[in-house]
Amino acid sequence: MYLLEWSDSQLRFRIKEIEGNLKTDLNLDEYDKFLGVIKFSDDRVLEINAEKEELSIVFNIYGEQTKGRSWSLSMDIWWIKWVKKIRFNPKTIKGKILSSIKMPNVM
Repeated sequence: MYLLEWSDSQLRFRIKEIEGNLKTDLNLDEYDKFLGVIKFSDDRVLEINAEKEELSIVFNIYGEQTKGRSWSLSMDIWWIKWVKKIRFNPKTIKGKILSSIKMPNVM
């Protein structure tokens, strides 16, 4: 996963349930809240609530949240209901924030 520093980004995930060799879309209506937890390599943590769509969840990451952060990150997706917290991704998602290209002012 690559994000561009100081740019708005949208991450969309389709969550599947795996039983043996069978993969099926998970019924997202059974879940109340999804949380994306992004940990930057300097140990700063960003938590983002997801919006539910029919078969996927969407995380909106805004430029202010990635400003000045061009380095590695890791992300986990959680479902939260009351005090119960379930991790959806079996492996942590790895990624990087790439430095933005600064355009000179053209008159």
